[in-house]
Amino acid sequence: MEKYLSKEKKEKIIRILKENPRGLTVQEMSKQLDINRNSVAKYLDILTATGYVGMKTIGPAKVYYAEKKVPINAIMNLTKDFFVVISDELRVIDANKSFLDFFSMEKENTINEHITNTQFIKSLDTEYLNDLIQKALQGEENEIEIKISKNNEKRRATEEEEGHYFNIKFIPTILEDSKSAATIMFEDITESKLAFEELKKSERRFNSIIQDQTEMIARFNADGIVTFANDAYCKFIGKSHTNIIGKKMPLPLTGGSLEKYKRKLKEITPHKPVITIEYKALDRADKVVWHQTIIRGIFHEGELIEYQSVARDITDRKNYEKELKTKTKFENFILSVSKESINVSRYMVDRHIHSILKKLAEYTGVERSYIYIYDFESSIYDRKYDYMKPGYKDTMLPKEFPKNQLQFIQYKIDNKQPVIIETLEDIPRKYKKERELYELIKIKSLFIMPLIYGTNVIGVLGIYSTEEHKDWLSGEIDVMLNILSQFITNIYISKYWDSSKEHLALQK
Repeated sequence: MEKYLSKEKKEKIIRILKENPRGLTVQEMSKQLDINRNSVAKYLDILTATGYVGMKTIGPAKVYYAEKKVPINAIMNLTKDFFVVISDELRVIDANKSFLDFFSMEKENTINEHITNTQFIKSLDTEYLNDLIQKALQGEENEIEIKISKNNEKRRATEEEEGHYFNIKFIPTILEDSKSAATIMFEDITESKLAFEELKKSERRFNSIIQDQTEMIARFNADGIVTFANDAYCKFIGKSHTNIIGKKMPLPLTGGSLEKYKRKLKEITPHKPVITIEYKALDRADKVVWHQTIIRGIFHEGELIEYQSVARDITDRKNYEKELKTKTKFENFILSVSKESINVSRYMVDRHIHSILKKLAEYTGVERSYIYIYDFESSIYDRKYDYMKPGYKDTMLPKEFPKNQLQFIQYKIDNKQPVIIETLEDIPRKYKKERELYELIKIKSLFIMPLIYGTNVIGVLGIYSTEEHKDWLSGEIDVMLNILSQFITNIYISKYWDSSKEHLALQK
C-alpha cells in the first residue's frame, strides 16, 4: 500500500470524506485533491478494501464516505475478549494481552510465528481450527463453542471436566496492505454457560416435581395448542405426551361445563390473570368426575403468551357435599312430617295423609304416590289415597285389585319386605304377566312399602316413576318410606280404631 498511497494522502482523503458526510464521487474527490480520476479511483478502492472508506451506489455513480470504525488494534486493547490475527501465510500478526496471558504465551515469541508452533493451536484441535481459519481467509465467517480445561495444559476439556467455555468467532479481515487475514475472537461465556446449565438443572428438577404431582398440569397458548402436560394430565386424558403436545387441548367436559369453561376463560386479563372454576368432566372411561381448576394467564407487556392450568379431582368432596345436602334435606323432611303428625285430629287425618303423599312425591321426584288399604273380609286392596303431580296423566292404576293378583309383590308384602323395582328387569321372568301389567301402565320404576300394624299388613305405601329408572337405595329413600309408613299407619289407625272394618277384622 505504501507504494501506491502515502500516509499523507490517506489521511487527507479520509479528512475530506469526513467533511462531506453525504459522500463524494470519484470526480468530486478528484477536483478536491487535484489528482487525476484514475489515481483517485485506485486510492478509494484501497481504502474501501482496508475498511477505512465505505461505498454505496446511487444510480450510475459510486459515492464514497468515511467509515466510522474503530481500528482493530484499538478494539483488541479495549476488550476483555481474546483476540489473535492470523495472516494468509498462517502466521500470527497480532494478539492482545488477554489472549497471551490465558495461553501463557510471550508476545515476542508469538508474533510472526507459524500457528502450528503456537501454544493455543497445540492445546486445541489443530485440524478443526486450521479448517475454520482457512475458511475465514477465504471470506467465510464461522462461529463455534468450545470448552477449554482449567489446568495448565489449556486443552479441549471433556464433558465431565471443569473448564472455561468460549464462543469463538473466525472473522475475515483485510489488512492495510489489502492482504487477507483471519481474526479469531474468544468470548468467555463461562459464567452465562454455567448459569444456563444451572437453569436447565433447575428446570429439570422443577419439571420432575411437576411430573410427580397428582394434580393435572398443562400449559396451552391462546389458540388452545398444548405446550406442556404432566403425567397426571396425560393419564387422565388417556394419551401419551407425544399425542398431546403441539396439538389442540382436549376438553372432555360435559355440555354445560364446556360452555362454562370457555366463558370463564374469557374473564382472564392482565388485571385479573387467575380464575378458579369447578366443572364436570369425563374420564377416559366416560365416567363423570368433578374437577377444580386454577387457570393463570401468562402475559408479556399486556399480551397473552399462554395459559397454565392446574386441575385436581374433587369428586369425593362433591359427592360428600351432595350426600350431606341430601342427608340434611332428608332430616328436615322427616322432622317436618313428624311434627305435623303429632296429635292429628280425626277430622284432619285424610287431609294430612294426602299432604304426606304430596311431599313424598315432590321429594323423590316421582309422578305418583298412593296408599292401598287392605280389606281383610274381601281380600281386596283398595286405593284410598292418591297424589299425582300437576300435569301428570293417569296411567290406569287400578282402583282396587285382589290380594293374589300381583304374586311377586304379594310375596314380598306377606313377608313384610319392601318391593324395590328400579327397572322392570328386576322382576323375575316367571312373573311375566305382572311385568306386562306394569308395561301397560307405563311404569319404569316402583317402590312399595308395607303398612304394618302389630303383626299384620293393613295396606301398602307406593311411589312410581313413568319417566326414568330410579336408584331407590340412594338418598335414603328406603329409610324415608319405612318411617313414613309408620307415621301413616299410626295416623290411619287413630281415626278408624272404632269404626274401621279393617281394624275390626284385626280385633277378630
